[in-house]
Amino acid sequence: MKNEQDKSGGNAVFPRWIGWLLLAVLFGGCGGSTSGPPAESAAGLTARGWEAFEAGDYATAAERFAAALDLDAGFLEAMTGQGWADLRRGNLSGAGDRFDAALDRDPSLYDAAAGRMLVEAGSGDPTGVIRDGSAILEAVPGYVFTHDRDLSASDLHWFLARAALDLGDDARVLAELDVLAPGHGLDPEAADFADRVLALLETLAATV
Repeated sequence: MKNEQDKSGGNAVFPRWIGWLLLAVLFGGCGGSTSGPPAESAAGLTARGWEAFEAGDYATAAERFAAALDLDAGFLEAMTGQGWADLRRGNLSGAGDRFDAALDRDPSLYDAAAGRMLVEAGSGDPTGVIRDGSAILEAVPGYVFTHDRDLSASDLHWFLARAALDLGDDARVLAELDVLAPGHGLDPEAADFADRVLALLETLAATV
């Protein structure tokens, strides 16, 4: 009879300890935190923003860059990313503001400078295009945008040629075309020079 009582008592207590032990293993012991995962850093959010950007999801990219800036308003990589996300969504004004803010703090952010150059091209500011495009190519002649390799030095030369044409700087037009299309044979003294440059640039747009 005593053995039966001991067995009964053991069966009553043993499952409780098993339950507590399982809780300790699964949830880190008694008194363990029940909070979610640690908050993501500005750098982590920015990295995930660029992942979304490279996948073509510019809305998600913008959200992640904005969240990064909420954590660190001075995080320049997130500013640059937000500018590019705005640019790809057609928000030239917002993109320009972001690029300006980043470049005011660090003029050597060439991805931001490339983005601002495109904003300037889209906004009809050839002087700005010349300034930013020239600065990039002087510092990094073989420039390629970090997050979209389709934007490279040849594209910058194309925009520089177009901007120089708008400004009437024939010498600069020829210098850029010499890079893009060596042996082009265009004569700046010809009456149809501008028209021929535009035709050549249109052809080159499909290949640069």
